[in-house]
Amino acid sequence: LLLAVGLPLGSCNMIGYYSWNWGSGSVIEEATDGVAFTGLVDVQKALDGYTPGAAWCCPSLRGRRHLSLGGGNSAGTFDESILTKIVSDLPLVVKANYSGVVFDVEQVSGSSDTMV
Repeated sequence: LLLAVGLPLGSCNMIGYYSWNWGSGSVIEEATDGVAFTGLVDVQKALDGYTPGAAWCCPSLRGRRHLSLGGGNSAGTFDESILTKIVSDLPLVVKANYSGVVFDVEQVSGSSDTMV
């Protein structure tokens, strides 16, 4: 799921990729959209966990920059309180010059009435 912030209507042509915050990350030269992936659901921790251009990880993202939230372990599990906090932390995403958020939903805790 991609939540785009401030993209013009009709800007649907996308070549995107995930860049992990371990190892050397990844880059696609012709990409229009790059996703910073940490596997975390906490916005501030995810922002802190991906330092673009760091020698140990995290190449600078190509095109529009997106922050990924979520992942396949306990640090990436969504629940009601996490979703509420993500909403309140969205200004941090904008302030960090990201164009949007990508949700990597692999683990969820809570009822479908609450979480869907």
